[in-house]
Amino acid sequence: MEPTRKTPDDPSAAFAEPYIGPVPAAESVGDEYIPFALRWPPAWGARIWLMVRNGTGTLVELAFHASSYQLRDVTLVTLPPDRWMASLDPRPEVPVVEGLPRCDPAAWLALTRTGSFNDSSDSYLDVTAPVRLAFTSTEAVLYLDGIAGEVTAELASGRARIGVDARGAIACVRLTELSEREAALLHERV
Repeated sequence: MEPTRKTPDDPSAAFAEPYIGPVPAAESVGDEYIPFALRWPPAWGARIWLMVRNGTGTLVELAFHASSYQLRDVTLVTLPPDRWMASLDPRPEVPVVEGLPRCDPAAWLALTRTGSFNDSSDSYLDVTAPVRLAFTSTEAVLYLDGIAGEVTAELASGRARIGVDARGAIACVRLTELSEREAALLHERV
C-alpha cells in the first residue's frame, strides 16, 4: 500500500527565494502526448517533485534539483479540454531578470514520515491548485492559479519566462517565440 502523501496548507511555502543570475536556457521537449514540457540542463541528478493537481485529469509536475533546489523540469502531464484557452491573460508590467525559481525542501521534510528524503515517496509533494494553459501562435502560458500571489518579476531562461511573486512562488510559466511545431502541437489539443 502506497503511503498517503500530505499536502501543505500554503502551496507557496514550497518555494524559496529565486536564484538570480546566469542560467542555462530551457529546452522545449514537448511532443504529441505531452505538448508542454520544459527541461533545464543538466539532465542528471536527483529531483524533488511538486505535483500540482486540481481534481480528476489535471497534473503538472515541477521538478527541482535536489542539491541546488533550482527548477529543472516543468511538465503538463494531463489537463481537461475545458482548461485549454486560446487567449492569454494580460501580461503584467514587471522586471524580467535572468534566473530560476527554487524550492524550499523544508516544506517537504516537514510533511514526510521520517523527516528525510530516505524514502523515494518523500521526494514528492502534492498541492491542489487550478491549472490552465493559454496559447497563441507565438507563445504559451501555463497558469498555476492560487499558488502564488501577484506576479512581481519574470525569471528568464532562454525562451522561458517564469512569473513569480515576491516570495518566489511560481504563478505561471511562459514559453515565447513558439516554433511552428510547438504551436501545432498545442492547437491539436483544442
